[in-house]
Amino acid sequence: MKSKSCLFWSVLTFISAAVIDVSGEEKQPYAVPGRFIVVLKQGSSPSEVANTHGLKPHHVYKHALNGFAGQVSEERVRSLREDPRVDFVEPELQLFSSAQIIPTGVIRIGANASPMAKIDGLDERVNADIAILDTGVAVHPDLNVFTNVSFVAGQTTDGNGHGTHVAGIAAALDNGIGVVGVAPGARLWAIKVMDDSGSGITSTVIQGIDYVTQNASQIEVANLSLVGIGNSSALRLAISNSVARGVVYVVSAGNDSRDIYGPDGLFDTVDDAIPAAYPEVMAVSALSDLDGVASADDALAGFSNYSRNVVAGNPVNSPGAAIDLAAPGVNIYSTSLNGGYRTMSGTSMAAPHVAGAVALYIAAHGRAANASGVATIRQALINSAQPQSAWGSANTLDPDGNREGLVYTANIAPPVNNPPAVAITAPETGSSFLSGSAITFTGAATDVEDGNRTANLIWTSSIDGQIGTGGSFSKVLSLGTHTITAAVTDSGGKTASDSITVVVKPANNAPLVTITAPAPGSGFSYNSSILFTGSASDVEDGNIAASLVWTSSINGQIGTGGSFSKVLSPGTHSITASATDSGGKTATASVTVTVLNPPQPTPTLSVSVGTDESSYVNRNKVSITATVTDGVNRVSGAAAHLDLTTPDGGQVSSDTTTDASGIARFQYNINVRRDGAGASTVKVTASKAGYNSGSGTTSYTESR
Repeated sequence: MKSKSCLFWSVLTFISAAVIDVSGEEKQPYAVPGRFIVVLKQGSSPSEVANTHGLKPHHVYKHALNGFAGQVSEERVRSLREDPRVDFVEPELQLFSSAQIIPTGVIRIGANASPMAKIDGLDERVNADIAILDTGVAVHPDLNVFTNVSFVAGQTTDGNGHGTHVAGIAAALDNGIGVVGVAPGARLWAIKVMDDSGSGITSTVIQGIDYVTQNASQIEVANLSLVGIGNSSALRLAISNSVARGVVYVVSAGNDSRDIYGPDGLFDTVDDAIPAAYPEVMAVSALSDLDGVASADDALAGFSNYSRNVVAGNPVNSPGAAIDLAAPGVNIYSTSLNGGYRTMSGTSMAAPHVAGAVALYIAAHGRAANASGVATIRQALINSAQPQSAWGSANTLDPDGNREGLVYTANIAPPVNNPPAVAITAPETGSSFLSGSAITFTGAATDVEDGNRTANLIWTSSIDGQIGTGGSFSKVLSLGTHTITAAVTDSGGKTASDSITVVVKPANNAPLVTITAPAPGSGFSYNSSILFTGSASDVEDGNIAASLVWTSSINGQIGTGGSFSKVLSPGTHSITASATDSGGKTATASVTVTVLNPPQPTPTLSVSVGTDESSYVNRNKVSITATVTDGVNRVSGAAAHLDLTTPDGGQVSSDTTTDASGIARFQYNINVRRDGAGASTVKVTASKAGYNSGSGTTSYTESR
């Protein structure tokens, strides 16, 4: 028939040999001589570093941390510490198990009343995955072993019984035979990191944690019923990185009746009980209870480690300081080798009670996604624990005054679910957009328990309904004033939202501009005042003629508004009138006008008259030339009129035109008898259209 006895305990203990670290650091009293763990910086290759230093690793870590472990000489330890690819090097620490005195469990912690455990003799298995990092788990009809791996050379299963006993406490089947665990039938991942003598070293345990982290998408709880004395940065880093993947680590506090921070009470020194001292894990002390009910026999087991203070930064708040919970750890009956059962005692037996309780919680409320979620689960179990005042004993024999509660599974309350926070980052509230514009929406959502929930945002419009999802998208909205809401719901069902208002206006039509005067191609005389008139209208803004700006391709801006007059420079002007509406759209109209150059003054012809001689005798021939210019250039084709006055006062006239050289030529025959003797005067007058006429004179003498 099925036993109602509590599950059995054992404790694995780290022992570090008393050697001096080659760097001169504080001694690790139970370091393994010549064996070291090398933790590398991210991006560095374990095989490359090992090859560089001529090492052959026994273990290589890829998931919980980046590094390897193996036999390393002191000289190579020094060279490793000088290698820039190495984060740190530490000695391996010896581990061993110690099964002591014995207790009860499933009934005492209320698992038999848990609706998730369903302990009724029917094999209805809890849907959770628990990793047992121990001496292995033997084949047993009362255990649901999902997978079995070993990191201990030459040993593939449990030859000690410790791991099998721990596994049964956490999850023995509710099948009507043997015993029943706290989380009956949960899938067990048997990970052998301790040898058959019940001892091991940190590098092997880290290998097991590395495996858990590799499978963190499936494994939700890891039980480490083991303890060691020392400080291992590599072990803590591995656990911390695994917790960041959402794995809850439950560990035994240890069986040495001491503070888990050691005699000095200081965290992270070589006298710490590890991994129980790490703030990332659930450290569990042992309760001595013989009858499975709250009564006068309930007290902390005399061998159990305790906690006088807690390091800053511990993510949970426990009345037990650095101890999260107590659990039954004396005379615990559970599965053993060869399909049998036995009784064991120790904090090793207490831890799997809590591991099973975590599995029940996860089956009811969901697993952790990250370190924050792990802390939430831990705090939920702490908050639901039975306080020592309810144990039924006047004196619980708690040695430190920090009274951790007893894990209690009958009514584990879900954690306080904080609502998520939502913020819309774009567009700004009150923003306006034109119809047809694609509006970009961005926002963010976070949740204390779930982390980043931005991808789960749902966006709605008061006009258009749902418009998008996630942290960023673009959408064309209908005309009108929209209330935009971004909302998200967390895994606990709480919803939060943020809202803004945006306005979508009709599309902006470009204005229409017309120039009514002057007409295209108009010409104007120099210095004329030209009248410019035009109009500008806009569908949205109406008459915007007052906003017209007029420019000339020659004179630049020449005016504004619907009407003005302006004198322009000579030349051919491209006149542009432009108007911009309130939506920023611009329209133009253009005409071309020409302004004549200023009129030039009429030039006056200049005439230079000459004769071939200055005096003549009777019957000589006088050659007369008249050179006509405009003052600069000779003028051809000008009419030249000759007036010659003889000595006796007679008048002789003649007409010709200037040749291509601008010269008019005349001849006159001297007749003294006819004209008399004396001086004759010659006057030539030149005229031509476009010129003022001009004249020139000369004289000569006649004699007999």
